[in-house]
Amino acid sequence: MKKKRSVLSIFAFLCCCVFIFAGCTMPFSFITNKKPSSYSYNASAYAENVTIETKEGATEAEIAQSYIDISFTICIDKKVETLNGGETTTKEELYSYGSGFIVHSGGFILTNYHVISDTLAEPVVTNIGSSQVITSYSISVSQDGGTTKFPAKLLWSNAQVDMAIIICENFASLPAAKLKDRSILCSEEEKLNILEEIITVGNQKSYYASATTGEITSDLLRVAVSGTNIYEHLIQHDAPINHGNSGGALIDMYGYVVGLNTLGDDDANSLFFAVPIYPAIVMLDKVVDNYLTTGSTTSEITFGISGYDSIRSSLISDSTEKFTESGFKVVGVEETCIIDGIAVGDIIVGVEIQTEKGLINFDIEDNDTLLYARMNMSYAQNATFKVKRGGDIVILTINI
Repeated sequence: MKKKRSVLSIFAFLCCCVFIFAGCTMPFSFITNKKPSSYSYNASAYAENVTIETKEGATEAEIAQSYIDISFTICIDKKVETLNGGETTTKEELYSYGSGFIVHSGGFILTNYHVISDTLAEPVVTNIGSSQVITSYSISVSQDGGTTKFPAKLLWSNAQVDMAIIICENFASLPAAKLKDRSILCSEEEKLNILEEIITVGNQKSYYASATTGEITSDLLRVAVSGTNIYEHLIQHDAPINHGNSGGALIDMYGYVVGLNTLGDDDANSLFFAVPIYPAIVMLDKVVDNYLTTGSTTSEITFGISGYDSIRSSLISDSTEKFTESGFKVVGVEETCIIDGIAVGDIIVGVEIQTEKGLINFDIEDNDTLLYARMNMSYAQNATFKVKRGGDIVILTINI
């Protein structure tokens, strides 16, 4: 989890002020005997996923152990190179860390965006006298609390849902977590229930692979603000988690990962939040296919519009007109926009996507539901948008 930052107060229905915890820089103090799986990486061997086995009626301990076996410390390493008189001195140290776990066999690991975000920056070059100092950050993965680390590569990330997928081929032979959407597009019967039991697995402080239990403590419409990021559709629970747990799995008692632990409040007991697993489920096939076939990273399709929902509208202090409706209000259209005929002032209320597997319909209620539709656009054969324009409903097509 991230270090406490300032929190903005939004609607009265906010459950509390929430903070993201930053990765700690303290040394690791708990060492296990776990060793990386030996491998000879063959991309074709991992096109089909192999998941962990959790038997029906498995105990909390059995479920937790199965996830401990595929969980990791995600280490962010700081590298400082000093060039002076033709000589180079290199210093590397652990900068921060979080949690992660296998989501597809082949070494594909899910973690939080905020855990790996420092590695997205370009190296910083500083001139000090006659010396030139280059500072950069990289990702490594460990199963023994950081004592033995293996390099990892970032394949996909999304700050809005606080998720990232990395790959570490050293752990290619490990099975993957079982993922299940129980928050976004699932049926009412499948949705998480208040007081339903859950398990978390991740790093507690500097200790590797801790498991805790708790319950879902609220509905799934939690909203929180941290820095410039607004989180919607959060899962609230009370399973104890601490610094280093960011990116750890939130697991139901059927053995499915339903969320990714992201937020907590340092000043409140038993108040923790996870982002729903749905975005990872949507993007996973594309990320895996891109890497196994071309070795490339994955970028999401962009619509080429800007705007806000009612939650974000409430935070725009210089706006004289607040947006209070359900939907996404368009306030800017770029030249690269792929939605034919969309205009400033339109309110997007629905998206229908045709894929090889059939139609997917989205009722656009807010910014996040539009984001979920945009992620699914990676698989679209064609799509239409339903927008409110004045008193009319207009159907628009898309250029992919």
